[in-house]
Amino acid sequence: VLHAASIDARANAARAAGILRDRAAVPALEQSLRSKDTELILEALYALQKIGDPEAGPSVTFLSRDLDDRVQMAALETIGVLRSTQSASDVRRAVSDARNAKIRRTALQALAMLGDAADRQTFQQYGTNSDVLLRASALEGLGRIREPDDTPLLEQAYNEKDADWRVHLAAAFGLVNEGKVDTSEFSPLRYLIE
Repeated sequence: VLHAASIDARANAARAAGILRDRAAVPALEQSLRSKDTELILEALYALQKIGDPEAGPSVTFLSRDLDDRVQMAALETIGVLRSTQSASDVRRAVSDARNAKIRRTALQALAMLGDAADRQTFQQYGTNSDVLLRASALEGLGRIREPDDTPLLEQAYNEKDADWRVHLAAAFGLVNEGKVDTSEFSPLRYLIE
């Protein structure tokens, strides 16, 4: 990845490393994150997501504040996919200081994937939000935390008549994570399977 002749070749090498799930390329991909070329940075982030090495998570953290929306969102996604708990404070900052709704949605989704109990209040706050994607991420985060006191909120969202399918799915995920694993006709587990 680092020794390619041009930026395009380096970006293609990063893409190939991701496709091949080449763990040996992780150090070179981490170094590529410091490039000034947006496409190379994005390819390196996507490759790190595909490779899935949690050790690479902290190397992505600085990009969670990038001024390019695409880079910032890809970095936040990568932090979530790699479950980089060391980056949680930066993701929290991205949620609170987001420049636009897309970044806030991506940051809250990353926070939900981390599933830190310290974010429970944030998830509760967004658990009834009118923005479907924010609400779904918040419910997913509550499900990962597995706090029994959140079951009523998850059940309300799951049973809400006209809620978006993403809200139902996130609530079902949360309920199953909290132990609701019966297989009756309208159970959360059965909904997830279907």
